[in-house]
Amino acid sequence: DVLSVSRISSDTNFEKHSLTRILEEVLQSIDLESCHANIEYENLPELTINESQFRLLFQNLITNSIKFRKQGLTPYIRIRQQRAADEQISRMGLDDSVKYTCICFKDNGIGFDPLYNDKIFGMFQRLHAQSLYEGTGIGLTICKRIVENHDGAIYAEGKPGEGSSFYILIPER
Repeated sequence: DVLSVSRISSDTNFEKHSLTRILEEVLQSIDLESCHANIEYENLPELTINESQFRLLFQNLITNSIKFRKQGLTPYIRIRQQRAADEQISRMGLDDSVKYTCICFKDNGIGFDPLYNDKIFGMFQRLHAQSLYEGTGIGLTICKRIVENHDGAIYAEGKPGEGSSFYILIPER
């Protein structure tokens, strides 16, 4: 995983791809039936991206939502997109002369304290004991590096017991 993080910024093979197609391929590769996950998504745009990196980005966000689900509740993930708002672009310190697409992954999982909105993207940062949830603590770091490699930004919002939302801002090129 650490090696994956270090290689992300050196891979700049960007081409126009359908994000819907990539998302559908990721969904086919995840065993959604065993966890009874319900994933709703709308048509996503075509953007100039690194396909393998976006596949990993989508996979990490979806599997995190499934992993951090509430006991006894069917995991629900809603994926939508829209033009990024000026406030989002400003908040993330992005170039305000560029138009960005915002892709949002919203789940009904365990959520997290808003104090950790930024901390969760740090390397090896875990909000829960490893005995409760397996993983390396690198998945969201990889997500952040992928988005930054595309000149974008990612941020999260959550509330304990109310789920999490991850917002990805990617330039429309």
